[in-house]
Amino acid sequence: MVRSNVTYGKMSKFVLKILLLLSVRMSRSEAQEEVTFTRLPENQTVIEGEAAQFECNALVANFSGTVNFFWRVLDGEAVVANIGENMSDITGISRALFLENGQLLVLQGVQRQANGYEVACRAGPELLLTTQDPPFAVLSVVYPPTYTPSPPDQSTTPTEGATFIYNYDFEANPQPDEHIWTRDGKPLVSGGKTTLTANSITI
Repeated sequence: MVRSNVTYGKMSKFVLKILLLLSVRMSRSEAQEEVTFTRLPENQTVIEGEAAQFECNALVANFSGTVNFFWRVLDGEAVVANIGENMSDITGISRALFLENGQLLVLQGVQRQANGYEVACRAGPELLLTTQDPPFAVLSVVYPPTYTPSPPDQSTTPTEGATFIYNYDFEANPQPDEHIWTRDGKPLVSGGKTTLTANSITI
């Protein structure tokens, strides 16, 4: 009988451990649903080559441990990076710094490819994180015009009296309000045989 009681006692302890583990997992799951963001990342506008900073903070009900943070960077529907530590070689970003236990994300060396990226943080206790991204912050990158000449319709040295047409493409953010063509250092204006547009000139 004593041996039987010992066996039942061990089984009871084993069952108790299982119940405790289930209770902990359930409490963590409940806590996961009770994450309250006290600060969300805000839209950022930076000049190309500079750094962008995003901050996030959250509270978890009935939880006194460390709240973990995890960042997601998206380009439309495509995930550019999932950031839970310092990272390098992210498209359009030279380096991501994961600071202050993840509450602060610093994106260094931001390039024009990162214009329009969406940034969001997730938070939760220990290894459990919110399954849904909160509202995204948008990264805007300001950069000057870059011109890409396209092949002209005629030789760049046309004969006197011939019509000369030259086209080009440009990329800039924000878009320029004005385009000025010059010849010999003097501004050209439309009129007569001269026609000017944002992307071409006909003389």
